Amino acid sequence: MELYEQIRQEYERGAGTIRAVARKFGVHRRDVRRALDSAMPPDRKRPERKRPRLEPAVPFIDSILEADRLAPRKQRHTAHRMWMRLRQEMPEVDVSESTVRRYVQARRTAMGLMGREVFVPQSYQLGDEAQVDWFEAWVDFEDGRRKVYLFCMRSMALGAAFLGPTRMPRSRRFWKLTNWRSRGSTVCPDGSLPYTVAVHRGKGTNPHAHIVLSERALDGHDRTAETWFKRVASAPRQKGESDEQYQERQSKIDFSKGGARKSIAFQSPDWIGEVRQQWAERANHALDQAKVQERIDHRSHSDRGLQELPTVHVGPRVRAVGKDDRAATNEEIRAANVELAKARTELDLFRKRLAAILREFLAEIREQCKRVRSLQRQLTEQREKSAAEAQKLQAAVDWFVKHGYKNPLESSFYKDKPVLAKREAEQMAGRVGLSEADRAKWIESGRVIADHLAEPRYQDLKTKHPHQTDAWLRNAAMGITVHYKSQERGRSKGHSR
Repeated sequence: MELYEQIRQEYERGAGTIRAVARKFGVHRRDVRRALDSAMPPDRKRPERKRPRLEPAVPFIDSILEADRLAPRKQRHTAHRMWMRLRQEMPEVDVSESTVRRYVQARRTAMGLMGREVFVPQSYQLGDEAQVDWFEAWVDFEDGRRKVYLFCMRSMALGAAFLGPTRMPRSRRFWKLTNWRSRGSTVCPDGSLPYTVAVHRGKGTNPHAHIVLSERALDGHDRTAETWFKRVASAPRQKGESDEQYQERQSKIDFSKGGARKSIAFQSPDWIGEVRQQWAERANHALDQAKVQERIDHRSHSDRGLQELPTVHVGPRVRAVGKDDRAATNEEIRAANVELAKARTELDLFRKRLAAILREFLAEIREQCKRVRSLQRQLTEQREKSAAEAQKLQAAVDWFVKHGYKNPLESSFYKDKPVLAKREAEQMAGRVGLSEADRAKWIESGRVIADHLAEPRYQDLKTKHPHQTDAWLRNAAMGITVHYKSQERGRSKGHSR
């Protein structure tokens, strides 16, 4: 039953899935579903065993139990009386009295003649109920063994326990706050402070805690409740008294007869903020252990950056009497906060839409910038390529002119047949006595001039004969005799350019 309760709480406040709960507790998912369906585990199935000695007596016992239904309560058969009749009327049945008792009890329970077992599932809300106990214990301190009073509180919903030791008896209702630290600093530099705490559910909508701290620190001396707030027992320093004499007189004073010394921590207003922060951290740690998503924030609306208007505190007396100006003011503030929340929601939607539009606009700008940069690169590459080709062409023309030829670009002879410039250059390269560099220069110059003169003719033929191959077009542009297949007559024709 405890396992079923743990499974239900883990599913509601912890993992949240059947697979995760089954993995955590090491059970089958089928068992998790059973626990979620019902808080009570199903009865264990017991195998039915044969009863060779009792089986012949079962009809006889059942007939007596059926007859007892109509009989008065004082005249019904007991299990012992049934066993006695069984021995007298059926001596051949050898069965013990304990066996008859167990069978009679089970049959009466099944027939409803006995009280039924009732189980009440224990289900508690957070902060609703707790078990509290005080007890005494002897603890070994550095200065010796002392009696301490322990306060123990166990939450019925979470099952978590809080143990608070103190050196004061429970009748004084002060609990020692021990080892309450935050970021390496104690709560009070003068020592621990006694406190009283009360946790309120707030009608389920505003759970909160009230902590009452005493400004008098614990100094290790046992005092009664009457002397706790009295004047501190001390001896003023006398005139001309040395430090040793003053310390000796102080050691002889019984501080337990006077009140506890006040702490200087309350003199600074920042101390309250530090204590609130430590309480929020402790409470949030407990909520995290309980798998609760809500968190406590001790800061004000302005410190948290919230734009909501704070409400005015309305005590229980005002709520008991009825509405007054403060209650009406709170209603107006809540209505204003609702309108403010709606306005912030609309503003957030507008910001999201505007951000989406800006993202689309920036994406389009980036795409256009990519296209412009690509065109610029292509244009730059084309210009560099054209400049390089123009430089090569000018060098080829200068090479022809240098060796006594006319400018090939101005001669109509080469324009009609650009391949002649290439052939003449190859002939000049084949002369005897030329170096390898000059031969390469002649061949390169002829090729460059022929390609330059043939390029316009190539583009013109490409438009007129789109069905021809690129090799045929190149040869025709150079003026080389080529053969092509006529589409009209279906036979080859010679063509010379």
